[in-house]
Amino acid sequence: MRSQVFAKYSFTIGSVFYFSGIAINAIYSFFKGDFAMTRPRLYPEFFADWTPEMGYISGGILLVCIVMYVFNFQRIGSLVALGTTFLLFATFRHILLLWQDPINSFKSIWVISAAFLLLGTYKGYEKYQNKILFAGIIITCMYFQVCGLAHFRFIDLVSQMVPDYIPYRLFFAYLTGLTLVLASIGILIPYLRKAVALLSALQIFGWFLLLHLYHVIEKGGDEWIGLGESLTFTGICLLLVHYFYAVESKEAPPLVSGEPRLINR
Repeated sequence: MRSQVFAKYSFTIGSVFYFSGIAINAIYSFFKGDFAMTRPRLYPEFFADWTPEMGYISGGILLVCIVMYVFNFQRIGSLVALGTTFLLFATFRHILLLWQDPINSFKSIWVISAAFLLLGTYKGYEKYQNKILFAGIIITCMYFQVCGLAHFRFIDLVSQMVPDYIPYRLFFAYLTGLTLVLASIGILIPYLRKAVALLSALQIFGWFLLLHLYHVIEKGGDEWIGLGESLTFTGICLLLVHYFYAVESKEAPPLVSGEPRLINR
């Protein structure tokens, strides 16, 4: 019973964080005049003149998708549209520019994978749940590993991101890189997955509170992107917690038809 309650609340809180972060970036896209989340590189030259319009259109689509999901209107369609928007306006741009920014490239795929995690909880999509979860684990592993190794490669830049009020900035930069690399391994180990996903959610939410919120207050501008992303990524980790509890616990039966469903064992 305890596992069922924990799985349910991790799903609810994870969903709120996931969509809240996307909403922040969708709104900021109107101010930035471009698709903001995952910081895709500039469009190729033949698209460059349309960049502001692309930002307005993509931001509007994301906000509509979120409103549809929140008000329980065509939720499945809204999730498909949300994932497709990220694919078209972020992932494809990273691909066109030969994956020059692997961290943000994997971010865009991670966001899309979470839309499928949500989609897999609805009736009619249960048969794909194991495949969706497997893909989510692999994408999470790859993102954590790339991001963790980047912390060591660009340690001076990462340490500068740590706010001045936090002592031992270099130490925390190395520590964060280490925890991400360890998380990329732990997420692959079945008996560690729940703890790794939960601890990762707590760590990323810590970045939201201690790092990104501070930078938004101090600098504004593109710091809003990091603020929204940290919320969304916290939500993705909590959605993974939901899946892991549902898969591994016999106390987690499906919910009522029409609502989000936990995975059958």
